[in-house]
Amino acid sequence: MRTVLSISSHVVDGRVGQSISTFAMERLGIGVLAVPSVLYPVMPAPGAPHGEAVPQELFDLLLKGLSEAGALSRLGALHIGYLRTQDQVLAAARVIALLRAESASAPVLLDPILGDEPSGLYVPKETAGAIASELAPRADIMTPNLFELGYLAGRRLASESDAVAAARSLNARVVVVTSAPSAAERAITLLVEQDRAHRLRTPRFAHAPHGTGDLLAALFLARLVRGEAATDALALAISSVYGLIGAANEARLGYLPHVECQDLLAVPALCVEVEAIA
Repeated sequence: MRTVLSISSHVVDGRVGQSISTFAMERLGIGVLAVPSVLYPVMPAPGAPHGEAVPQELFDLLLKGLSEAGALSRLGALHIGYLRTQDQVLAAARVIALLRAESASAPVLLDPILGDEPSGLYVPKETAGAIASELAPRADIMTPNLFELGYLAGRRLASESDAVAAARSLNARVVVVTSAPSAAERAITLLVEQDRAHRLRTPRFAHAPHGTGDLLAALFLARLVRGEAATDALALAISSVYGLIGAANEARLGYLPHVECQDLLAVPALCVEVEAIA
């Protein structure tokens, strides 16, 4: 079985982070080795009981144990999502180095979960800085939102062409930019490679539950590991997310129904307009 090592957050009662991404990848036939970076009982919110980052000694032990057991040699990809501390970032960078030595062809996807507009960063500044300096240059694939792309590229992004240029300034060979500049009635995702770029459009929902970014990155990576072309993989991943948002809104749910509507993960109804751009 093709396998992905996932390093990200785990929420016990919440459909975000590994609580949604692991199921999504497994539903597409990809095995997942899930190492949590933080453990929360529920989604962090004012008044909610808080969890904490996995103790660094345990975090290092989990990654070291997988490496010593030979798990890295059979990976199809490495997925890095939410990291809370600078030490976790440095540990993830060491895993990338070990993976490169074991399997140079296995891609590293970095979902740089740093923050969003209008609140800005929601990880510590030292963590964000370490992600930018230690992980972004080592990633093959990245899935930032527009704010995160601007932070990593060190520039303000006011237009689609700004976003494409910023994506190409990064080291990754494929960059997926969510929440790209768009007209109010359309949601735009950009797929940027060094020699080509595509704009993928869907109708915009007024409201979407948490977890859409985690789900999109997981589905996109799973389809790449399965051998699908990047444009097709992203169109299908977006269609799955779109379908689940629609199902959540129709049922008035506050979460993505990825278990209840799991067929949408594997065989979504295509709803994406794909257009080549400069």
